[in-house]
Amino acid sequence: MVHLSLLKEVPMLFPPTRSIQALLPGLPPILSRTGPEDISITGITHHSREVKPGTLFVAIRGFAVDGHTFIPDAIRRGASCIVLEDPAWIKRDVPVLFLQVTDTRQALAFLSANYYGNPSSRMTLVGVTGTNGKTTLTYLLEAILEKTGIPTGVIGTINYRYGGKTFEAKTTTPDPLILQRTLNEMASEGVKTVLMEVSSHALALHRVDGCHFDMAIWTNLSQDHLDFHPSMEDYFEAKKSLFTRHLFKSTKRGKTVIVNLDDPYGQRLLRETGTLTTITYGTASSADIHPLTTHLSADGIKMEVRTPGDSLSISSPLIGRHNQMNLLAAIAAARALKVPPQAIVDGIKRTTVPGRLEPVENSFGVTVLVDYAHTPDALENVFKSLRPLAKGKLITIFGCGGDRDKGKRPKMGAIAERLSDKIILTNDNPRTEDPLTIIGEIAEGITGMAAFSEDEFLKASKGYTVLPDRRKAIRLAILSARPGDIVLIAGKGHEPYQILGTQKIPFSDSLVAREILSEWEERKE
Repeated sequence: MVHLSLLKEVPMLFPPTRSIQALLPGLPPILSRTGPEDISITGITHHSREVKPGTLFVAIRGFAVDGHTFIPDAIRRGASCIVLEDPAWIKRDVPVLFLQVTDTRQALAFLSANYYGNPSSRMTLVGVTGTNGKTTLTYLLEAILEKTGIPTGVIGTINYRYGGKTFEAKTTTPDPLILQRTLNEMASEGVKTVLMEVSSHALALHRVDGCHFDMAIWTNLSQDHLDFHPSMEDYFEAKKSLFTRHLFKSTKRGKTVIVNLDDPYGQRLLRETGTLTTITYGTASSADIHPLTTHLSADGIKMEVRTPGDSLSISSPLIGRHNQMNLLAAIAAARALKVPPQAIVDGIKRTTVPGRLEPVENSFGVTVLVDYAHTPDALENVFKSLRPLAKGKLITIFGCGGDRDKGKRPKMGAIAERLSDKIILTNDNPRTEDPLTIIGEIAEGITGMAAFSEDEFLKASKGYTVLPDRRKAIRLAILSARPGDIVLIAGKGHEPYQILGTQKIPFSDSLVAREILSEWEERKE
């Protein structure tokens, strides 16, 4: 687990100077051009406080603030060019170039890519999208590629990393300026392949416009982010655009689509991806990559996997049926990248992922696992993986994020009731919502399980309780466990923080669990 204090900001090489004309290829239609055009640009930003003489300022209509209102400040600070949507903000009495476009978010993406010399065109770029599995898949592929000696970079949920360096990931897929700057840094340091988690937000907000993909991987689609997307159809269309728009328009040769054939949305995607080369993976023999034999246990996964032309004997410490699908996806992508079979086997053999069924070692005979599952589908997949492995009870701690999709809360409560023996409902990242309101909406899905006080919960064999303080909830779960039980701490996974109100405070599920287990170890001695 990487603590926030150990992470660094992505460095910035000496910023280039570009002519304005060099930055315009690919931009959405320019509706008007006003002002001097013989100018050079020494930086790009959409934050007016970062403007210096020679900067190009992009006015973004945000969800809370309209960037157009900062145009006067950008001009005062010395902006050479303003890119905007609303012509009412154009000023003809200042020596500044105004470019009016149809969409400034899309414009920012292409401006950023052009400013940094289109770094994705200089490397192999693999985009991974889907509701679940993106992070695990990038870790697996990174390990496989490392076995071949290919310098690899990763842009994802947990962090951004390359060349032995790790940087904080504030969002899964960063905004275009940070994204293109990071890609440029990677290319400059010799990275040959980049594995990038591509979120639906990034696709809907044009963050990856200007990126030239070689491969796009579809993991699955289930309910999430319906606070941002108005419907599952809109969510699907956003994800699909990685394949039908970005990959399709990429200038790369030999572009490849990797699709989960077990996923209904994946099957639909196959019908809508056109003529691109496609490799499928899944549990059925109709998939190009599929298991011939599978053994799942608490120690991991063993599979004999059929690929076009040969079969691979796979052994992995990852747990569960959902990780079987992640392994198949990694094998499919690696084969498409022409990785030798032995490198695939060796890369998978010891790869684990922070916060994805991450074990917390102890001497009490209790299995304590930390997992990022924060959607109904992910939580159900984890439960189905753990249920057959539990010699005793399955005790679950989870909550739901505030200011996010409320519709999934009772669904997750119902899933937990159906597949857990004991449940502690607690805070996740409540943000600005009332924690008890969030917990109450989860509890609406728990209709047949008895509710207990903390003291009663310790003695009960089945039931649930409410304990908003997450540290106390983890302590109660571990205290109530017996040898052979499994304690699942779900929802936050790798996150080293908790968001209470508008404050981000240090908090790590795995670290807290280790501290509690260590305290008990000392008492036992």
